Amino acid sequence: MLNKNKNQEDINARIEELKAVQEYLANIENEYNAPFKRVYFEISGTCNAICPWCERGARARKLLPPLPPSQSPTFISLDTFTHRLQDLLQRKIIDSDASIHLYNWGEPLLHPHFNEIVTITKELGLSCGISTNGSHVFDNPPDLSHLSHLCLSMPGFSQASYDHAHGFPFENTIKNIKTLILTAKAAGCPPSAIYIYGHIYRHNQHEVPLLKKFAKELGVTLQLCAANFNAFTFFTEYLQGKLPPKTLAKAKQDLFLFDPEKLKGLRPIDYQCPQFNYLTLSHTGKMSTCCGTQLGIKEEYEFLDFDEYPNLSLKDIYKMRKNSPACVHCQNNSLDWLVNNYDKVIDSSLASE
Repeated sequence: MLNKNKNQEDINARIEELKAVQEYLANIENEYNAPFKRVYFEISGTCNAICPWCERGARARKLLPPLPPSQSPTFISLDTFTHRLQDLLQRKIIDSDASIHLYNWGEPLLHPHFNEIVTITKELGLSCGISTNGSHVFDNPPDLSHLSHLCLSMPGFSQASYDHAHGFPFENTIKNIKTLILTAKAAGCPPSAIYIYGHIYRHNQHEVPLLKKFAKELGVTLQLCAANFNAFTFFTEYLQGKLPPKTLAKAKQDLFLFDPEKLKGLRPIDYQCPQFNYLTLSHTGKMSTCCGTQLGIKEEYEFLDFDEYPNLSLKDIYKMRKNSPACVHCQNNSLDWLVNNYDKVIDSSLASE
């Protein structure tokens, strides 16, 4: 009798799951007719930090192979930047409510015409967001009152932590971060839009109180997150048990890892990756599959050239991305759920502190 009741409970649960999927599919058409509100626009194809688990830093540290000359990163031109945003507005793929995040893998303040790019977004009636590693400061910044956010990435609060990740002089970077925050506030950026993003590794957990004190002194928000694989290749190889032994050993020393076997069944059957609500553009102005697609996977990093598809609709974009090899791979391996719920997976109270 108990087994019969248990079987019926399992059947009922499965029916509810299928109902949820059917409801989700019925709402897709309306959901993906709305213009994108968040756009990751890679204005700088390069980064000067050498974080070991980021695609860019891993290449610098030779943990990943070098890029071929044909894929060497560059900076987007002002003409291409302006044209792409004007084109997206005209097609109603974005509207005036969109926030243009001027970064993805690269360091935006390295762009030689950074100020002009920020001004262009304002002239087009768009807000913009900046995420920086603090290695550079604003050079005579323009009006920043339309800034949706200023994120300052920190891998800890000591020279040892910076040697381990970014590779910058700690004291100089601290000085730059203070300058960036003060300058942004003076240029009209609301204090509520400024925050420090603290990456927590196994080796720098004891520095969390110092990060909290630093953020409080500057009057900005601190967000903590557990550092993880920030490269499609690393994550895939780890899940498949194919990460090279030396790389795996280093990962175990640095990161809060998890048992891939325990991921099975955690991804809800009706889970929808939030990346489908965002638009990601490469440093050439082409569409990328998502903000997690790394440079070097050419067919995913520069997935589509808008100029070759003058009649492309929002629904077309969704379908093309949904069926792309990268998206199918992510869904089949639960990567889409994992990267957006990493702090829930690992056993670390620091991740949600």
